[in-house]
Amino acid sequence: PLNTPGCYITQQINAKELFSQTQFFMAIIAIICLVIVLAGFIMSLLLNKMVNTPIIKLQGRMAKIANGDFSRDLAIEWDNEFGEIGRGINKLSESINNLMNSRLEMEKQKRDYEYQVLQSQINPHFLYNTLMSIKWMAAMQNAPGIAEMATALSRLLKNISKGTKQFVPLSEELSLLMDYYTIMKYRYGGTISIDVKVDSEELLNCGILRFTLQPIVENAIFHGIEPKGSAGTITIHVFRNESGDLQIDITDDGVGMDEEMGRMLLSEKTGSESRFFRKIGISNVHNRIQLEFGDRYGLSIKSKIGSFTTVTIILPVRPCPEERQESP
Repeated sequence: PLNTPGCYITQQINAKELFSQTQFFMAIIAIICLVIVLAGFIMSLLLNKMVNTPIIKLQGRMAKIANGDFSRDLAIEWDNEFGEIGRGINKLSESINNLMNSRLEMEKQKRDYEYQVLQSQINPHFLYNTLMSIKWMAAMQNAPGIAEMATALSRLLKNISKGTKQFVPLSEELSLLMDYYTIMKYRYGGTISIDVKVDSEELLNCGILRFTLQPIVENAIFHGIEPKGSAGTITIHVFRNESGDLQIDITDDGVGMDEEMGRMLLSEKTGSESRFFRKIGISNVHNRIQLEFGDRYGLSIKSKIGSFTTVTIILPVRPCPEERQESP
């Protein structure tokens, strides 16, 4: 408005020009909206490629692992944060695969050691019946020594023929050992004696792997007492140690051995020359125990040349498990 009251300046504008400018601005707004929509679409595609697709591939990889495919998948090792997750999944699958292979190898070794024990068994039935006949013939001819040896050997064979059960009560393992000792006693003319001490009767119910004690006593006789050329004694002490484990110390007063020989006995298959059993060496016993119970358990050897050798067996205190027995 002007300073003069009632006076105004007006300008006439062409309606077409005004409408054309409005259309121009509307077109610009439409183009901007279209660009925004296109940018959003492109961003969604990029987001899908950068986030959704890797997640789907990672899910697929984990599904393959769940189905047993542990091979390395390089397609999920991108150069971003998802790639770090992918590399972690690949490392995890490789670790699982290595663990499974290690477990399978341990089971294979365990079966091999058990097979060696089974290989050591001589055919029991025919010999058992034959030995019983020898026993009665010896009794009729007043030969008690022969009868006792035949009885001990027949009990050994009968124990073997019970089946392939892996565990037996300690009392049964000691009984088997005493039958073996009876045979060795007559073989060496009574020059070898054995003394068994069990601190607690309840320990006799603990489960122990079959053929754990016999190979150690056999080694004590053949490589400890026999080489010294005189009488000898084997002492077996069964007790619960300070850690609460079952400990069995088997000591002979033989020629002893150096540390290197002790290591060899635990690491190599140095079986003995028993006439009744094939090679079930001390290393076999040690490895079977560790495969079954872990590295905390097993055998250790302490010896002094010309004086003694003590083989210590460490086992968990567990009752003998119930096992199905298969007839041989």
